[in-house]
Amino acid sequence: MKRWNLTAPPVSEKVDALSNRLGISKLLAAMLVQRGLADEKAAEQFLAPEVSHLRTPFALDGMEAAVTRIQQACKRGEQVGIFGDYDADGIAGTALLVMALRELGLNVSYRLPNRLTEGYGLNRAGLQDLSRDGAELIITVDCGISSIADLQWAREKGLDVIICDHHLPAGALPPAAAILNPNISTDDPWLKNLCGAGVAFKLACALFDSIDPRWLELAALGTVADVVPLAGENRVIVTQGLKALGATGFAGIQALAKLAEVDLGSVNAGSIGFRLAPRLNAAGRLGSAVPAVELFLTEDKTTAYKIAQQLDQMNRKRQQLETDVLAEASSQIEQTADFESETALVAAGEDWHPGVIGIVASRLVDKWHRPVLVISLLEDIGKGSGRSIPNFSLYEVLKACSSHLTAFGGHRLAAGFSLEKKQLPFFRRAFAAAAISHLKPKDCVASLRVDSETSLKELNLSIVEELERLAPFGYGNPKPVFMLRDVKARAIRQIGAEGAHLRLTLSQDGQTLPAVGFWLGDKAEKLTAAKLDIIGQVAITEWKERIGLEFRLLDIRTADFPAEICCQPSDEAAPTIVDWRKIDQLLDDQEMAAVMPGYDLVLSKLPLGLAELRQQIVKVPPRGQICLCFSSDEVAAAGDEIEGKYPDRDFITRVYLLIKQAGSAGISALTIAEALSTYRPEEEVNHKVQVTLTILTELGLVEKTLRGNTLCFTVKRRKERVDLNESPTFKQLNQKAKMMAFFSQAPPAILAEALGRMWRECEG
Repeated sequence: MKRWNLTAPPVSEKVDALSNRLGISKLLAAMLVQRGLADEKAAEQFLAPEVSHLRTPFALDGMEAAVTRIQQACKRGEQVGIFGDYDADGIAGTALLVMALRELGLNVSYRLPNRLTEGYGLNRAGLQDLSRDGAELIITVDCGISSIADLQWAREKGLDVIICDHHLPAGALPPAAAILNPNISTDDPWLKNLCGAGVAFKLACALFDSIDPRWLELAALGTVADVVPLAGENRVIVTQGLKALGATGFAGIQALAKLAEVDLGSVNAGSIGFRLAPRLNAAGRLGSAVPAVELFLTEDKTTAYKIAQQLDQMNRKRQQLETDVLAEASSQIEQTADFESETALVAAGEDWHPGVIGIVASRLVDKWHRPVLVISLLEDIGKGSGRSIPNFSLYEVLKACSSHLTAFGGHRLAAGFSLEKKQLPFFRRAFAAAAISHLKPKDCVASLRVDSETSLKELNLSIVEELERLAPFGYGNPKPVFMLRDVKARAIRQIGAEGAHLRLTLSQDGQTLPAVGFWLGDKAEKLTAAKLDIIGQVAITEWKERIGLEFRLLDIRTADFPAEICCQPSDEAAPTIVDWRKIDQLLDDQEMAAVMPGYDLVLSKLPLGLAELRQQIVKVPPRGQICLCFSSDEVAAAGDEIEGKYPDRDFITRVYLLIKQAGSAGISALTIAEALSTYRPEEEVNHKVQVTLTILTELGLVEKTLRGNTLCFTVKRRKERVDLNESPTFKQLNQKAKMMAFFSQAPPAILAEALGRMWRECEG
């Protein structure tokens, strides 16, 4: 089972204001407000990121000291050494600084660690190599913040080191000539999420009066590859970097793009993340990342193409190694893990290639939706890599378990570590205990974020084209995901190799839209013409010079594929609403019994009164959960009751006109019912007529007159207009009808906001 997390609907006043001021649709304005961009200036900069929006590099503490030391190196004619990380971020940042410093006239060498023999991070051997080559000043890229012992050694040897890093320090800061790290050297949220290449870019900018477009290309590659949030400074870097890549002068990028089948004329963040970055990372994963740096530095097209071919071949080898380790790690976990109680997983294997264990950990997180550590064991040493889920800080938990480790580093969602093999069982227990204390089993349900509920009618080409202004999409700025409820599916079929994918046509209220679900082909047999709830993204397609739309399915909700719909109100302290309305259409009794425990309030009956509902809601704790689980029969019955028993304004008007037409002779309730008998079944009409007559009498519009043995009704003269709510009966019934309709039909996000406000009022 999966969980669909609906984003809280934005405040309508903020949406309207932004829409009017910027001249954009309300849907785009809503997306901006949801992303924290209700301010007009911030929204404008987000929609049109320009180089001029970049913060001064001197907003980073330590920048003045770094620039001063590099300028001294220029005056003294010193050689500078660059020590970079072996991933795409470190590779791009290293190449960027080598280019920039050579432009200053400096003699620059560089060094990257070998993942297999040296492991991650700055090390003494690398410092010694750079020093032997003549370097008197060393600059790190994407590493160094936790290398206290090695940097202390460097200081003792008379080496000055400038640290360019973005990882969290393990403790005290290391000795250095300057430290450039957005996580410790600035309070500006605009700069907080820079990656290693981003920090290198800021250093280059501080050294020059202008910005070289090539720096933007390399910084964009590193930013997307390192999966840092695409907001603030990063959004500008990637947007402008993508533009520069479209006309790149790098022979190496041109060669790599050709082999990766990337059209640089239409390159986007996805092209980098899924096509270019894996090939750059492959070199560092399987050995030395030096060829990847040389790919950027060479100006010879023949050399560039040879290096690109080498990286492409390495990537193919990496893919096979990944497949093998993934199969072994999956099998090991399936045989040993208790998924009902364990909220984090650890797999360890002899001679697993350490270059692919991070990717394998990521694949296993996708599969089991909980933090995963994968450890490669070689003789007495274990090298591990971990990936996590959003509400679990891998770095902090590794820090808590550090007594069992020889080294560790990283951040919330990704980390690396090493340990002695004999410590493995103790570390497993400590890590598992920490995970259980931080995570509950319900935290380990696959969650899919949903931006907004919409309809097929609203998803037209102009709207989707406008939403593309939110690009580049990626971590921290995901492509909008929409939910559509009660959609019909037809022309359902499997496509692709072995029917891996799903193709169908969506239909709703006379509108249709083609849809595809990648890796959802196994659902085809159980889909019928019955209505579905779906979530996905809308893509613009082009075929034979015709532009169209296609819905890209991410998940489908039916009885065979149930999903929990959750919505957190904009009031973050208010309870989350879990929508299981029509639950009997999705779960059988046994499944319902398993799902229901754990909620703070379960509403299994439609609320009929506000007072009763408030008494229940006030008992829900802050950040609790309220589950709505009305059956389909109850929802249908509520609709029938509203229509059949509760007179609306139209029905009341009909009755009043019949009485008025009868004149002074009057008309009986039975005659009125007979006149309206084609409107609804007789029993319902009789009931509605009696209620209506009560309302009209309370309003002083009609009066009762006895004609023989028959009670008749005549119009009572009244000049002023009346408000139906002046009738206690109408007001009570109207509130009840509205409440039943609201709880049975309202979109989940609207329900969440209403109950959130009610909860806050009760709390107050």
